[in-house]
Amino acid sequence: MKNLKLANLAQRLLQLLRLLLSFDLSTILTALSKMFRTLGRLLRRYSYPHSYEVLERETTLELCDASGEKAIVRHQKLIHFLQDEIVAITDRIWGTGLFSEEYSCSPGVPVDFYEDGSRWNVVISLRETKGRGDTLTLKTARTMLGAFNDDRCWWEEEIYQPTRQASVTIIFPKKRRCRRATITQRSRNHTVTLGQQHLRFLGDGRQALTWRASCPQLHELYRIQWSW
Repeated sequence: MKNLKLANLAQRLLQLLRLLLSFDLSTILTALSKMFRTLGRLLRRYSYPHSYEVLERETTLELCDASGEKAIVRHQKLIHFLQDEIVAITDRIWGTGLFSEEYSCSPGVPVDFYEDGSRWNVVISLRETKGRGDTLTLKTARTMLGAFNDDRCWWEEEIYQPTRQASVTIIFPKKRRCRRATITQRSRNHTVTLGQQHLRFLGDGRQALTWRASCPQLHELYRIQWSW
């Protein structure tokens, strides 16, 4: 009986082998190759929920006059793409006061502005397709009007993409310097004073306040508040 069962098993294996050999080997390999490529794309997509990460993020807020009526905000981001076929990215605008239409970016073209709660989103068409592993240095600039008229003002930096290094520099006009500054992390409700080591004078005599962070927390809001 045992020998009979073994003979039946061997016969079934032989039939299975003959069935596999009856198919075209190249067709099988092509199908397997397509399956693995599709699986790879799916794994990459769901392994990286964000389309890119920011290796370096530099924000500069230039207060143009002692009254705080006009300010220019500049961002520079070194972007590392985590997915394939990226043709557009989103920039976020927030803060008090009015911002003019003097928004610019390089490279790319701003193609849409839409309001999202207390902020505006800007859709930037890159005018080229970026793939996983590519890098891009994105520069944006805009003008803010009537945002910093008080004796105590603030600036918020939102981390909405994975970021390795972030910095904020606030440049004060010659006739009005920073007297005191603090940084507050929203989730912890923790405030720290930014001491003299965060202040320096530029070559033209203006004062600059700089805050830096390594690997800032994702979806965190950092508020710099100053008296001047």
